[in-house]
Amino acid sequence: LAMAKKAQPPYFIWLGGQRGSIVEKYGLQGKKSSEVIKKAGEVWKAMDPADKKKYEDLAAKDKERYEEEVKTLGKRKRVSANDEDAPEGKRAKKDKSAPKKPQVPYFAWLTDNRQAIAAKYKVEGPEIPKKAAEEWKTVTADIKAEYTAKFKAAKAQYKKDLAAHKANKTASNGSDSASEGHGKDDVVDV
Repeated sequence: LAMAKKAQPPYFIWLGGQRGSIVEKYGLQGKKSSEVIKKAGEVWKAMDPADKKKYEDLAAKDKERYEEEVKTLGKRKRVSANDEDAPEGKRAKKDKSAPKKPQVPYFAWLTDNRQAIAAKYKVEGPEIPKKAAEEWKTVTADIKAEYTAKFKAAKAQYKKDLAAHKANKTASNGSDSASEGHGKDDVVDV
């Protein structure tokens, strides 16, 4: 099913043609993409409005093309895959009273060992999970099996709790909204 491709703003049209020259001109070879984009944004902001006009004209043509495609192909619509009753463009609301999914073995281990890893490697913030991932690879099979067993037990309990939660929701919504079909807070299993 073909859908209309969104129109590009002037900046992105300009960036598509200038990215390589920006990398070369400012010595950004091998640098992170975010650094290149940051420098490109600075160059774009400092650019003369007369130079930007060419890209603004191209963007206007691209917008016309998009509007024509929408007439024939249709527009992309963002709809939650899990909620058929949700209005177009809206995601299903998360049920705050639903039971939480259990942590997978790695994250349960990380929760238990976060402070020890931070102290061992003298790291903070996003560096902790990076070091933890390296450490997890060296954890013995016995310890991994222990966390896996805990996860399986917690997952079984979660499934029971979720089934009970859904039954309670259905029972309470059934009396309120039997004519509507689904209540707005129905839980959708992912």
